[in-house]
Amino acid sequence: SGEFAGAFGDLKKVDGDWKFEKYGYVAGYYKGVKKGKLVGNFYNLDKEKIGSFAGVYAHRLFLGKIKISDKTAPAVGFLVMNETMFFGRIMSIVGPALHLVGKHWEI
Repeated sequence: SGEFAGAFGDLKKVDGDWKFEKYGYVAGYYKGVKKGKLVGNFYNLDKEKIGSFAGVYAHRLFLGKIKISDKTAPAVGFLVMNETMFFGRIMSIVGPALHLVGKHWEI
């Protein structure tokens, strides 16, 4: 179990190099290592809360819900973690398909 914090945005290949365009931040907590639950919030670049998400994950697959403004929708994605970092992508019918990148730590 632990907490995570990072950024969400768009990952693009520009002139042969990967560029991450940050749209905002993400933070929350998780329970479990290879499978479990996670809950978090989306924040804009001014660090104001703009949405939330919750779901379950197992073996890199995420299934859950995203709430942005007053719209709630199902979401699917993947998450990859090592000892300190995570990377993933969450897709839903609300908003763009977001790339996530950040750090996590045990509590």
